[in-house]
Amino acid sequence: MSGLVYNLAFALGVGIALFGLAVDYVMPGASPGFNIPQLLIVAAGSLLALGALGLRRYGLPRRSTGNWLNLCAQALLVTLVTLLALELLLTALSHPTYYPTELSETPLERAPWWTCDELGCRFVRDVVMSACEDGELRGRSCIVNEQGFADTQDFTYSDDMSRRPRILMLGDSFTQGYAADVGDSFVETLERLLPEALVWNAGIGGTGTNQALATFAGLGPALRPQLTILGFFSNDFQDNLYPLDSKLRSVLDDGTIEVIRYYVLDAAGNPLRLELTASLLEYARAGRLPIPNEFERLVGNTRLGSLLLQLKERIDALNVSSDAHFERAKELTRAYLQSLQQSVAAQGSEFLVLIIPFRPDLTPPKMRYETLIQTLRELDIAYLDPSDVLKAPEDFAPHPDVHWNSAGHQKVGALLSECVEAFIASGDFSGCQYVWAPGRS
Repeated sequence: MSGLVYNLAFALGVGIALFGLAVDYVMPGASPGFNIPQLLIVAAGSLLALGALGLRRYGLPRRSTGNWLNLCAQALLVTLVTLLALELLLTALSHPTYYPTELSETPLERAPWWTCDELGCRFVRDVVMSACEDGELRGRSCIVNEQGFADTQDFTYSDDMSRRPRILMLGDSFTQGYAADVGDSFVETLERLLPEALVWNAGIGGTGTNQALATFAGLGPALRPQLTILGFFSNDFQDNLYPLDSKLRSVLDDGTIEVIRYYVLDAAGNPLRLELTASLLEYARAGRLPIPNEFERLVGNTRLGSLLLQLKERIDALNVSSDAHFERAKELTRAYLQSLQQSVAAQGSEFLVLIIPFRPDLTPPKMRYETLIQTLRELDIAYLDPSDVLKAPEDFAPHPDVHWNSAGHQKVGALLSECVEAFIASGDFSGCQYVWAPGRS
């Protein structure tokens, strides 16, 4: 009889271990990757199988077998009761679950004032103006030209503009002017200090270098800029891993505007599209994207399981420099920068990258910041590093906002205008000590 029990325990252990290994492929909502809960399942199943195999092979003294089985049953009962009591206690104390417990399959609607096409992602001006009149959008969000970019003037070119310096600005939210008062962004400061120049601002928040490449391909030939400036922030490395239209802008019933990314990365760094439902929004608000496989979600819906997942999160946070997808991000970013460099040169325009320091990059520079500088030098792309003129915290918006405030924008705008003025005068950046250019140490 004991042999049958051991055989069943061995089979059960093997089944549990195999389930832990294959859960990503048999459960709904699975995603590639091996996590701690799966590891615990595999370990528990393996120990049960090995223990049963050992007992079947070597057995136990006959007189002690009954006592041993009785003790195991008692220990199992005590363990289950203890775990149940802890779960009830944590529930009574309102300890939050790691993952949302109430899921909705209601579809999320895209905001009608946002579109993505051959020029990249941008605004729909008529819809934006209507939303501004209704109070859905306000402030800087209401600065949109006919082409859908954050500029007060339309992007046009005529022969009478040929004698004026022409500058095309590309980039993300910093270039668009986030966290700066209207009129105080670094692009607006550049325009104010160089009134003879035409400055076209094509920066769009939440985009990467792939957006800049698409935008220049559409605007460059028509506008014929003499100078093209790309504002590059460290999160552009991550943004470059995703498609141009990877972010959803949605207006909720209460008028709240939500922006979430509806793609996640698999283990190889390939983007996977998520279903646009209200559940996705709940996970994004909780900071729990990507949505886990069904097993991990069930674990994270218990209080004890939530404690385990929070412990895992803290352990992962100890290794803050690790990034499983950074090599892939570097590869793509390098390719986009090189393509943009070649496209700009083909239009007879000079190319300058404005490095946008993150607050922690000031002392000392972090990995992505140093990687960008190394990449730009390897590609012989001129860059402007404004780190020396920025001070933390006075030039940055309050935490958790990562942008410069109006003071920071104005400092960078003044520095940029000085370097651009030197370029206009001589045709190169030799007159600006803050610009690294090929051939300069």
